[in-house]
Amino acid sequence: MSVPNSLENPFTVFEVLPESEKPGEIIGSKFGETVTVTHKQGTANASVDVNIVAPKDLTGDNYEVFFDQQHYYLDKDGKWKKTNFPDSIGNSLNKPADQLPSKLVAQPTIYAPGNTLDLHFVYDNQAPDYNYADGLSITFPDGIQINSAADAIGNAYGTTIHPVIEGQTVTWGSNDTTADGEFAGGEDFSVNINAVDPTFSVSFVIFDDGWSEAYAATDPQYYNLGSGTVNGVGTTTLDGTVGYQFKTEQHWNVRNTTTDKVVIEDQKVLSGVDYFTGEDVGLEAGPIAEGLQFNIDGSYGAPSTIASATASVTLNGTKLPFNGVRWVGDDYIFTDFTYFGYPDGTVAASLGPAGYVDGAGGTTDVDLLQQDYEIRWTGVLGNEVINGLNLEVHLVVLLLL
Repeated sequence: MSVPNSLENPFTVFEVLPESEKPGEIIGSKFGETVTVTHKQGTANASVDVNIVAPKDLTGDNYEVFFDQQHYYLDKDGKWKKTNFPDSIGNSLNKPADQLPSKLVAQPTIYAPGNTLDLHFVYDNQAPDYNYADGLSITFPDGIQINSAADAIGNAYGTTIHPVIEGQTVTWGSNDTTADGEFAGGEDFSVNINAVDPTFSVSFVIFDDGWSEAYAATDPQYYNLGSGTVNGVGTTTLDGTVGYQFKTEQHWNVRNTTTDKVVIEDQKVLSGVDYFTGEDVGLEAGPIAEGLQFNIDGSYGAPSTIASATASVTLNGTKLPFNGVRWVGDDYIFTDFTYFGYPDGTVAASLGPAGYVDGAGGTTDVDLLQQDYEIRWTGVLGNEVINGLNLEVHLVVLLLL
């Protein structure tokens, strides 16, 4: 008896007929039709698109899109869970107490994804000769599994220092005595390890940059500040305190205002892109409820420019034409700092006090940036040249309308 090489079932044919309306049934809307949306409250310019995708599921009710924030904490099981507070889970998170002077101070351990822990250490610079550090190393006891370490940002120049892991030791920077160290003190050094009881000690070495000794060659007074180029060596102990990571997400939601029921909630996709992961999910992924599909085109980010075709500038009652980057009138030209080569539009804060009153520099508060303003001229201060472009600076008063 032979076994066939393949087994096949006979084809089964099904007859499918599109369903038409039942006698007396009238469906007033069709698939793909858009629903009129009215912006009734708020100053944002995001748009809401609503399309009919299931005509028979339509209710005829009214709906509203609203926005809110949800706070989360990363629990010890590695999962993000909701909380009503931005920095606690109902009780105050234990904060580190004041520490005695130390070269490396252990901070509370933080739960991290994958049943791991994030350990944090802060460099406490106590050098009597004002020396900084060229580098720092932390050595963990045997049995502690080091998974990764985060970059450290030096407070001297803002340089990013990548960690190097060798066995049980993690090192940032090096021991090269530059007399111009990157670590000035206060930097955070973070290491991720497998979950254990965080009550152990680590040893550390802080590499002295030798700044005072280098300058002593030309100014002998620096000889008396300290004991020379001496690395800081010691241990620091984790006290077992475990805290939580927290995050706050902005969401949009849809409420059926006829039934007062939220039918879509905690949405993170704007313009077809997940706002938090950056994943492009497409507009077709918009959520569906009661026969309607909702999409929002917009952003939570603060606008960086007023130069937009959707904005307008009116001078003494006359609306000025917009040429793509500026509004141009017979006597005045209106623009913002993006025109002068600053993409963030907030360069006024970095130009220094010359020509600016205290507090000048703008804001990133979305609620303020979305308002309408009236500008009144009260005098001329002078001219400023910004990136080769001449700007006549006027003393102005801004009125929130």
